Amino acid sequence: MTEYSYAITLRIRHASRDLSEIGSTLDIAPTRVWRVGEKRTTPTGRPLKGTNRESYWYSELLRGESSVRPISDAFDEMIEKLELHAAFFQELSSDGGGVELFVGWFFPDGSSGDVFGHSLLARLSVLKIDLCFDIYPDMQYSDAPTAW
Repeated sequence: MTEYSYAITLRIRHASRDLSEIGSTLDIAPTRVWRVGEKRTTPTGRPLKGTNRESYWYSELLRGESSVRPISDAFDEMIEKLELHAAFFQELSSDGGGVELFVGWFFPDGSSGDVFGHSLLARLSVLKIDLCFDIYPDMQYSDAPTAW
């Protein structure tokens, strides 16, 4: 199988709730946070037109390479840590929020892959966490966009 690299980001959104305290709740430092109704800005703080239509919080949880740890193994370890906060994710989902793991998957030699077993997917389902994949064929992680 061809080698690959990946980056996994936890992304949380809500139509009305202030998400600024999520970092302390999950013990994860956010990469960026904004609130519904605030003026929009770029990641560097440059003003944009309009206001945020929802609150948003995200943090890159990990990066890896298949030669060190396949992505499915990384997911298994990461989900184990997220399961400590199952009640929080379930409550957020029932309150109209959304949680996803965004995966940037980089295949510098064209194509590769991995298997996400049903038990791993079932654990995400219990947590009410969705999966979002962006596949980057013929690209290295170092060439990736700086902000998802």
